Amino acid sequence: MFTQFKTIKYRFIILMAAFISVLSIGYFNSVTASAEEQQGNVSISGKLATLNSDADGRESADANAAVVESFRAGDTVYMIDSSDGWVTIYYHSQYLYLQDTDGKLISLNDTTDLVNEMELREQTDRAWIDAYNSQLKAMRNAKVWRIAIVAIIVFLIGFIVYKGVKQNNQKTPEKKDK
Repeated sequence: MFTQFKTIKYRFIILMAAFISVLSIGYFNSVTASAEEQQGNVSISGKLATLNSDADGRESADANAAVVESFRAGDTVYMIDSSDGWVTIYYHSQYLYLQDTDGKLISLNDTTDLVNEMELREQTDRAWIDAYNSQLKAMRNAKVWRIAIVAIIVFLIGFIVYKGVKQNNQKTPEKKDK
């Protein structure tokens, strides 16, 4: 009878520990976060310019080079350089070349307001990133504390059951002697 009682208690302990483990693993795995990292940042310096006439963006600074994109007068482009009758622009992650034989193809734009807005957006983005990182850190800390608390609870349940079994073992021989 005692052996059967002992086996039932041990099964209960194992079942309870397994239940708590499965419950905690399922709970902790449901809290996830993801972040994308930018790779291959490219720093390109240039100026915004407006086209004064229609122009074809070519693969190279050659009148016979393939046309990649056609631009209309009034389009805004990002000008990198202007030399030897060609204007180099950066468009959709590639360098294109616009033929400027008379030097009147482009007009530089006043970018003061744009620069101020970009700086403001950069500050705002930095604040959002800092807040996001703080939230991730808080979530990690909370997860660590949850794991610690679950481990303590499992340990305490195991310890209490062990003490109960041990006390029953000590009481049972006395009953048999009587």
